[in-house]
Amino acid sequence: MKRQRGFSLPEALVSLVLLVLVASALAGYLSGLQRGAASQRQAQLLWRYVSQQTALSPPPLPEGWSVSRIQSAQGDCRAVSVQVIAPDGRQGQAYRLHCADTP
Repeated sequence: MKRQRGFSLPEALVSLVLLVLVASALAGYLSGLQRGAASQRQAQLLWRYVSQQTALSPPPLPEGWSVSRIQSAQGDCRAVSVQVIAPDGRQGQAYRLHCADTP
């Protein structure tokens, strides 16, 4: 009887199970990376919008975002204090003092 070459059924099944386990682990890892990237993007947007809202005439925020803004005068300057809340509930606060240029 000739000895056949190739893999036996148990070897093939074990390799298939290992392949499925590795693919599942990689899919979970990729999912975590995507969530992390989305979270980082949301944080970057939050601080961009906080910075924009401290301007004297800020642009409107996108739908779902909210801002609390307080302006006051301090001598020749105007103080702007803002708190921006993202749709996911994250909050960012900033304070900026705008003073007129004096020659």
